[in-house]
Amino acid sequence: MHDFLADWGLTLVTFIPVVGAALVLAVPKTADETVVKGLALLTSLATAVVGVLLLVDFDYGAAGSLQYEVD
Repeated sequence: MHDFLADWGLTLVTFIPVVGAALVLAVPKTADETVVKGLALLTSLATAVVGVLLLVDFDYGAAGSLQYEVD
């Protein structure tokens, strides 16, 4: 799991909300309000899960060095 988070963690935390916003914008106005609220909730929860995983995986002993850098 560490390798996946080291490679994709920051990218996911950055772009999951962007994709969620695009999905909310793509929902037609005739759709039920609960669809938009569900998409927003799902996006928020997915971002929170990845953020918590990054927090748990963070090595506090090496806090002075870069840990989640993207090349």
